[in-house]
Amino acid sequence: MSTGLNTTNSSLTSLSTSTSTGLSTVQSGVASLSTGLSTTNSTVALLSTSVSTATSGVSALSTGIATGTIGLVQQVGGAPGNGVITVGASTGGTSVDFTGTAGARQLTGVAAGTAPTDAVNVSQLQAVASVANDAVLYDSATHNSVTLGGVGASSAVALTNVAAGTISATSTDAINGSQLFALETQISSLGNGSLGAQLPQTSQSTVASTSSQYVSVKSTGSAASATGTESVAVGGNSTASSAHSVAVGSGAQATGSNSSAIGSNAVAAAPNSVAVGSGSIANEANSVSFGSPGSERTLTNVAPGVNPTDAVNMSQLNSVQQGVNALARQAYSGIAGATALTMIPDVDPGKTLAIGIGSGNYKGYSAVAIGFSARLTDNLKIKGGASTSGSGSVVGAGIGYQW
Repeated sequence: MSTGLNTTNSSLTSLSTSTSTGLSTVQSGVASLSTGLSTTNSTVALLSTSVSTATSGVSALSTGIATGTIGLVQQVGGAPGNGVITVGASTGGTSVDFTGTAGARQLTGVAAGTAPTDAVNVSQLQAVASVANDAVLYDSATHNSVTLGGVGASSAVALTNVAAGTISATSTDAINGSQLFALETQISSLGNGSLGAQLPQTSQSTVASTSSQYVSVKSTGSAASATGTESVAVGGNSTASSAHSVAVGSGAQATGSNSSAIGSNAVAAAPNSVAVGSGSIANEANSVSFGSPGSERTLTNVAPGVNPTDAVNMSQLNSVQQGVNALARQAYSGIAGATALTMIPDVDPGKTLAIGIGSGNYKGYSAVAIGFSARLTDNLKIKGGASTSGSGSVVGAGIGYQW
């Protein structure tokens, strides 16, 4: 009984202890719940504050988007409709792509560009194309010719506002109308007609008295006549009637093809003939005349000829004549020496040896000779001798056999 009570007491004590511990745990849980509720209240309050802040941020974002002050596309320097709109001003990137899911997009409402880096619109591009259509282009990629109006153009195009080109032997500048007019004025002083009105026809004028800085002509004769192909006639009454003929001087007549008559009343009538000097007549083909029968001229200041077809001057002719004269003197002296040798008598029949002296003269040149003749046998004879003169010597010998 006592043991059972002890056991019961122990169980009661254990229950009391467990109950007390449980109550303590419950109290601690309640305290923790109270703390959790307090923390939850703080969190809810903070969440309410964040929601309020987010609402303010959304409101500010909405305002910024509306006013263009935030985002990739922003407006700087004024309200909508004013200032500058920027795209990605605060970000990187080197290109702007407008491509969408349906492909490329048109960018419309683009104002005409003015600065070097501005975009251009279609109207500006069309204006450039219009100008390009009117541009003057080279005929080829080699850039060596330009055809006004384009390659193959059939209508002439006027080139205006051309600056005066440089006039020199090496100049490649274009000449403008005023420069051509000045040249025409100078040339027109040679006659009464206008060069511009006459081209490309043959210019013919009766000239009473004309002069210019470089050309002066005075004549009362009839108009010069140049009727041959590529012919030239200058001077009153002058005529160039055959192809490539030239007549220069009052009354000069170049009637042969490729002929030239230079001088007053000079006449070149044969093909390829040249008449030089007043009154000269060239009537043989491929000839040059410096006068006419009875009116010959001396051709002076002629350089010594060098080539086979060159003319020789008097100095060269005199040199040849001197050579001929020297040769003649030698020949005359030789004839005189040979004559002197023949004058020596031969050995007479019946004699063995004969020695003699002879002399000779030819055209004023004299020579003296000495010689001998000998009869070696009745049938064999020899002879020899020598002569001398002022221009040289002659030696001779001979042998003869008789039967």
